[in-house]
Amino acid sequence: MTVESLFDFKTGNLPALENTDSGTIPLIYGTSFNNGVVKFVEVDSENDIFQPPLITVSYLGTSFVQIIPFTTSVVDKSNIIILVPKNNMKLNELYFYCFQINKAGKFGFNYGRRMNMARLRKVNLIKYSADYKVEIDFSKYLPEINLDKYKKLPKINKFTNIESVFTVTNAKSKGYSAYDEGNVPFISNGKLNNGIIGYVTPYENDKVFKSKGICISAFCEATIQNPPFLPRGNGGSGLIVLTPVLKMSDELLIFYAAYINKYCNWVFSYGRMVTMDRLKKIQLPI
Repeated sequence: MTVESLFDFKTGNLPALENTDSGTIPLIYGTSFNNGVVKFVEVDSENDIFQPPLITVSYLGTSFVQIIPFTTSVVDKSNIIILVPKNNMKLNELYFYCFQINKAGKFGFNYGRRMNMARLRKVNLIKYSADYKVEIDFSKYLPEINLDKYKKLPKINKFTNIESVFTVTNAKSKGYSAYDEGNVPFISNGKLNNGIIGYVTPYENDKVFKSKGICISAFCEATIQNPPFLPRGNGGSGLIVLTPVLKMSDELLIFYAAYINKYCNWVFSYGRMVTMDRLKKIQLPI
């Protein structure tokens, strides 16, 4: 059976991403991560908000099940297609169809051959049956956190230069679009998805970091990265990486990243981006 036999098709009304104001409603865009959410925006009318559960499909064929209210933009041929079930569907059924659309999108669509309504209508799906069941025990994936072992932090009154705590290194890489898909996380500006925008195959001359460190974006957003990782290093908004001078616990790495985000972030902006010289002037708690 085809997609159009199961779903009605809708699109959003918001303008392009750069013309939206920050707000509280998730904006679904043409991405392959973070369930399609790229930012939170303000809407003028409740008619711009879609009520879940629904499926969203991007121009690349990537689809997600949306389980919270969301909105989308209209950007020429790159807008999100929203699939509204003709009949009531439970989440299991929506995920079943979403998986099939993703499989079709992965092999049939790309930037040069975009998914559109006409093409999506023709995609064939296997009809859902209650016999299709996948049992997943999420308990083994949840972290165990014992808060009793963390004592109240003492008052901070001693500071030292950042270079006495971390080795400060400029990233070196090409633009994300220059890479083939791989298994090394590519880190860019922003804290969304911990700065990871995809997984790539690095070039020989790239600087792949092979020890845990803190990535500092052009706007002083600090994210902790596990090795190996490849930070964005091209252009004036490339990243800087902090690697501990001495062996450092995860708790201490988190402390320093949190301190930079809380107390150093405000100094930098689009007009005053992070540079090596500016970052080296930062003082960190001992």
